[in-house]
Amino acid sequence: MESLKVGLLACGGMGMSLGGQCAELKNARVTAVCDVDEEKLRAAGEKFEAATYADYRKLLDEAGVNAVIVASPPHLHSPMTQYAAAAGKHILCEKPMSTNVADCDAMVQAAERHGVKLMIAQVLRYLPAFYWLREHVGNGEFGKVCGIKIERIGGGWFGEHAVGWRTLRAESGGFLMEVNAHELDFMRCIAGEARRVFAIGGNYVQKGQDYEDLTLVSVEYQSGAVGILHANQLCHGGMGAYTGRVLCEGGTLFFDNGFSADSPIRFAKADGTTGEQRIGDIQLENPVGHEIRLFVEAVLNDTPVPIPGSEGRAAVELAQAAYRSIATGQPVELPL
Repeated sequence: MESLKVGLLACGGMGMSLGGQCAELKNARVTAVCDVDEEKLRAAGEKFEAATYADYRKLLDEAGVNAVIVASPPHLHSPMTQYAAAAGKHILCEKPMSTNVADCDAMVQAAERHGVKLMIAQVLRYLPAFYWLREHVGNGEFGKVCGIKIERIGGGWFGEHAVGWRTLRAESGGFLMEVNAHELDFMRCIAGEARRVFAIGGNYVQKGQDYEDLTLVSVEYQSGAVGILHANQLCHGGMGAYTGRVLCEGGTLFFDNGFSADSPIRFAKADGTTGEQRIGDIQLENPVGHEIRLFVEAVLNDTPVPIPGSEGRAAVELAQAAYRSIATGQPVELPL
């Protein structure tokens, strides 16, 4: 197989971003698209010059694709992935992998049973600041990780993101999955596998959603490291922040705006060395294009995908454990 024929399952903002980057590749093209929204479906069909389907099952049965991008609301990821696997299609699934661990397990088992590849699109791994931190902390340059703190705070859902399914935990997984799957995954990349989660939180301002708009999640890792995630939707007037602190035996790293090209990653080492890495000077390919390219290459070359279902499941497990801890007031041991 020299070129991958890809089906796009859901043509919202993230689906079109993933599909658009796929279309930029020389060894892949979007040949079929699916959405229940007629306007989105028509626009996607025209953009990619692709066959259009209102039912993802019909696309999988008839379109002759080799792989699919699953970019639907999270509660649909599991049934779509399982059907695609049974149809013999390789799968790139947008994060969060699903809204609960049981569905994630069913997805992994379906991919294994039918011999197809399953990759989870945790795109934060390929954004410059987070890629740089993973590389430089992961290679041992700063010594053993002792602690990590990430703060991602802002307002409620707005604009194109203010859609009904995002307000329902059963469909979105709540903020800890729909958004913070990124941070929980990143923290795990830095500190390793988790063994215990304790969380507190509540709904204070965003009464139009049925889950917490403020959470503080503490994680104990098997390595002995500890982590804190502060996530909220309480900020008014466009205020917000995205900050991080990584504390290692041999050094300390801070970032004050992980998404800003003009913001630096500041670091100091135990030997007295200090420095800064301007985020905008970290040269990488488009993050969405990066993950799409890696998926396509893994399928065409029959090599392992870089973010398999087991890693997508781990982020969902951390979020589910946090929700359970909030509900019970007790720490939650892993695995669930």
